[in-house]
Amino acid sequence: MQLDSMGRFTWTPSLDLMNRLGKQEGAGVIFQAQLKDGKHLRHPVNFMVHHVNRPPVVGELPTFCVKQNIPSHYQIPSDYARDQDGDAVNTHSNLHEEVPNSKRTATN
Repeated sequence: MQLDSMGRFTWTPSLDLMNRLGKQEGAGVIFQAQLKDGKHLRHPVNFMVHHVNRPPVVGELPTFCVKQNIPSHYQIPSDYARDQDGDAVNTHSNLHEEVPNSKRTATN
């Protein structure tokens, strides 16, 4: 948490605050201020944190070449794609729909 000189704070909870299958989780915080006369004020606040599913991450792929009018096969190794939330990563290519005269074959 960060608190600026105007009393505004910002906080981005860490992703390990929640269970990846949970929808939301409460996070309690106590704000405390010290007055000029030495007294302290305390105020508890409960934030409701909602789970955010992070997208899969794909590492940099090796360079490969294709030749026109010759069938090409390229398989992306499974260790190039990972999901930081621990969800399963499934691959699907629409390349055959975007490139004329191409065919799609997928393996996991």
